[in-house]
Amino acid sequence: MGTGMGMAYPRLSSATLALASADEQGAYSSALQAGESMSVGATTALTAVVLTSALSASISFTLVYAILVALACLAIAISSTSGPLNPASRS
Repeated sequence: MGTGMGMAYPRLSSATLALASADEQGAYSSALQAGESMSVGATTALTAVVLTSALSASISFTLVYAILVALACLAIAISSTSGPLNPASRS
């Protein structure tokens, strides 16, 4: 899991900052950091709710992994619908 995040986050940051004008880069960078923090918090909370539910331990862990795989598939689906980033074509 850490490898995927380590590969994705620098690319996302670079692409976002490449599309932002020089005076907007600070706001975009802050938005990226805030979004990452909120998504980590929400995923941690969801995982904690599932793990502490009344389900048996094996079902809880299986459900957590299923949720994480579903979130990963959703992220892949969303990213595959966008075209290549081209800062030069930005108006």
